[in-house]
Amino acid sequence: MDFQPKTEPASSTIHESFNEMSISELVSDLRANCDKVEEVFFARDAKYKAEIGSLAVKYELERLQRLHIEDELKKKQQEYLNFERKWSELEEENKKNMETIRKLKDENSRLEKEKCNADAEKHLNEMVAVPDSSLSKKRKKGVGHCIDKSSDVNRLIKKWHITRELDFEKVKMEANKKEKRGRLKNREGPKPKALDSRCSPTSIADLFAALEENPTKLQEIEAIGFESLSQIPKWFVKQDIVLYLATNYDIEQNCLMTDIDEINVTSTIIARVLGLPSHGDDFPKLDKRNPEHQQIKDTWAGKSITKIREFVINCPMETQRQRVEFRRAFLLIVVKTFLCPTTTSIISPDRHLPPILEVDNPMKFNWTYQILHWLRDGIRDYQQRGVFHIGGCTFVLIILYFQRLKHGRLGICRAPEPWISEWDTEKLDAKAKVVIGKGI
Repeated sequence: MDFQPKTEPASSTIHESFNEMSISELVSDLRANCDKVEEVFFARDAKYKAEIGSLAVKYELERLQRLHIEDELKKKQQEYLNFERKWSELEEENKKNMETIRKLKDENSRLEKEKCNADAEKHLNEMVAVPDSSLSKKRKKGVGHCIDKSSDVNRLIKKWHITRELDFEKVKMEANKKEKRGRLKNREGPKPKALDSRCSPTSIADLFAALEENPTKLQEIEAIGFESLSQIPKWFVKQDIVLYLATNYDIEQNCLMTDIDEINVTSTIIARVLGLPSHGDDFPKLDKRNPEHQQIKDTWAGKSITKIREFVINCPMETQRQRVEFRRAFLLIVVKTFLCPTTTSIISPDRHLPPILEVDNPMKFNWTYQILHWLRDGIRDYQQRGVFHIGGCTFVLIILYFQRLKHGRLGICRAPEPWISEWDTEKLDAKAKVVIGKGI
C-alpha cells in the first residue's frame, strides 16, 4: 500500500521563514503589520463612532418627543379634570337654579292665590254691604214683618268658606264675574295646534309593509342603499315633543339645547340615525333646458302622494326603464313624507325633484347634509316667521333626544347603527310618555 506524503501545515512554513529572517527583518515586518492593524482599527473606530453618533441623535430625538408627548398628555389630563370639575360645578349650579325657580314658582302661586282670595273676599264684602232689593219683595203683607237679613249674611259667609277651598283660578273667576258680564264669549271649537310636523314615519313603515310580498322591489330598494329605512317604526310623531325640540333648537349653531345636554346636530350624526351617507356630491339642479329633466318634471311634478304610492305598489319591474321609474317614485315618497315633508299634498319641483334626477347610484349624494339643510330651514320658518308647521325630518331630532336620554353623550355612544333600529313603536311610546309626563 502506497502512502501519500503528509502535508505540513502553513504555520510550520511561516515559522521556518521567520527562523531564516534576521532580527532587523523581523522588527521591520512586525512594524509593517502593526501599522496595517492600526489602520484597520482606526477605520473601524471611525465607522462605529459615526453609527453610534447617528443612533445617539435618533435616541435623543425620540426621548425629547416622548417627553413632549408626556407633557401634552399631562396637560390634556389636567384639562379633562378641569372640564369634569366645571361640569360638576355647572350641574350643581343648575340644580340650585332649578330649586330657586321651583321656589319662585311656589311663591308666585301663593301670592296669586292670596290675591285671588283677597279679591274674592272684597267682592263678598261688597255683596254683604249692599242691601239686596229682592228682600223688600219678601215682606209679608199686613204684618209689617221682614225676613231677617242675618240669614242671607250667614248664607254668603258659608258660601265664602266653601269657595275658599276651591282652586284659586275658580275663585278668581267668581270674583271677576261681574266684570266679565257683557263681554263676548270666545268661539267654541278645537284649539289650534301650536305646531304641526308633517314628518310621517308611519307612511314609510306602511310602504315597506305593502312591499313585503314583492321581493324584487325590496331588492331594488336595497340596490340603491335605502334598505335601512325599512327599520323605521310605525309611530305617530308627538307634537308636544316636536314643539319642545323646535323651540329649543339653535339654528345658527345647529345645536339642540335640551334640558339635559346640548346636542350638536350634524350630517354625520344624522347618518348614524338613518344609515344614509354623510358625504358625496350635491343633488343636481333641475335644468329646464335638459330634455330628460323636463320629462321627469312633466311626469312627476304636481302628482299627489297617493297616486305615487299606488304606482310604487302596482308598477311592473320587468324592464330597466320600469325599475328606474320605480326608484324615482320610491324616493319621491321618502322625500315628500319623511325627509322633506311640505304642507301641500303634491310634489314640489324645486324641493322634491332634484333627488330623483339621477337614480343610478343615489348613494353618491350627500343625503344627510341635505336633510340637515331642510330641517334647519323648517325650524327657521317656525321660529322667525311664525308658521305652524315644520318642513323637515323632525323624527331625527326625536331619536337624537331619546338616544341621549338612554345612552348618555352621543359622541361616545356605541349603540348599533342605524340608531332607528333600536326604537320600535312600544319603546318610542314609553319614552314619549315619560318625557311628556315631565312637563316639557
